[in-house]
Amino acid sequence: MNAKAVKLYIQRSTNALANARASAVECKIFPDKLKTDTDKLEFYAEVIMIARIWHGKTRPEKADSYLDYLNKTGMPDYRRTAGNLGAYVVRRIENGVAHFFTLTFWDSYDAIKRFAGKNYEKARYYPEDAEFLLEMEPKVQHFEVAQQPKVPKYVQSFMNFREAVPRWW
Repeated sequence: MNAKAVKLYIQRSTNALANARASAVECKIFPDKLKTDTDKLEFYAEVIMIARIWHGKTRPEKADSYLDYLNKTGMPDYRRTAGNLGAYVVRRIENGVAHFFTLTFWDSYDAIKRFAGKNYEKARYYPEDAEFLLEMEPKVQHFEVAQQPKVPKYVQSFMNFREAVPRWW
């Protein structure tokens, strides 16, 4: 486990499973497949960040201007907020519409609230957004990002062996 996961593990040690389920980072990905409370706790503790996704649409002729606007307003605000772990903009033009997605990563829901306010599931807009966007979508989506399962020791040993042995073919 990484340092953050260890900290979560220690914080939840008293009533581990109950605390993990009650936490803001409760993960709903196959928890019933985990056999013991320790397995479940370690799974919950492996949630390493929260992804926030916003979507907006503009006319294709405004796409470049809106991208510049996003890079001057929303993107710096995301990155300045304590707890932000990264912020990206992606766009796609299709069927006469430019789609924009912002993908941001956060260390907690509290960090998201510092950016978005108490009602963090509501999209946050800037004054000039109305000049660009075809509609003001009211909500954003949040996803817990869980670390990939650990590689079994025998697989890691094999990979280390393969890296150490020179290849002659």
